[in-house]
Amino acid sequence: MSWNGFKKKINRVGTMLKQTTGMIGKTEDKEFNSKERRFKSYEKKITTLCNEAKEYLNYVRALTLNEYKIAEEIDGLYNENFDMALCAMNFKTAAGKINDGTRLEFDNNYITTVLNPVNQLGVNFPTVNQLISKRENKLLDYDECKSKVDKLVDKPSNDPTNLTRAEDKLNYAKEAYDVINDALLEYLPKPLNTRIDYLEPSFDALILSQLSFSEKSFNTLNELQNKFAIAGANLENLEDLTQRSDYALQELKKLGICNFHQ
Repeated sequence: MSWNGFKKKINRVGTMLKQTTGMIGKTEDKEFNSKERRFKSYEKKITTLCNEAKEYLNYVRALTLNEYKIAEEIDGLYNENFDMALCAMNFKTAAGKINDGTRLEFDNNYITTVLNPVNQLGVNFPTVNQLISKRENKLLDYDECKSKVDKLVDKPSNDPTNLTRAEDKLNYAKEAYDVINDALLEYLPKPLNTRIDYLEPSFDALILSQLSFSEKSFNTLNELQNKFAIAGANLENLEDLTQRSDYALQELKKLGICNFHQ
């Protein structure tokens, strides 16, 4: 930071303190304040949306990867002497196909049509916030200059040129402030006004990508039904599978080792 920049920063801190104590006035722009509040609310929602969109992709990746790891472990529990050994191997193959093929296709579609467009909505946030901070600084400069002019009007100086110079500084400060303020007043509503038109295609793409991923994953797993049926498992009767699992669990509980801690 240059020396002039440092002095400006110190002066602005002094101006804020004077405004806090009521020594000088503070300009209020209700129109800007309203638009800024709406923009900040929009920024918060978009930031949350970006984070959630990224997390969703991570969860899908974790889901298919963990499913494959489970399939690997199940396959490792069997050997060729078990009727379900081939089914376990086929399940591992299917889980690998979903993780390495179907999910990668989903990745590419989701990143291109959902994640990247959503992230793009937040690209300008840092620049806009910098402009808002710059506007605040210019407003402090304006209020300070206005305070000096008001004082010279109330208590005229022996040197009349002091008021002229103060008014020139005030006009310059107001012009600098107006340029940024007008630009922000024009820009701040635009992201909110266009958000629906921008997000709708991504929302549609999210649904379609989920549908495609689910259908292809279902078809891959559904192909296992006949192979499981040959091994004696009925995948269409979930109640039967649950009863068999409960029975196996009860048989395990009858073992003395399971009651050892009691």
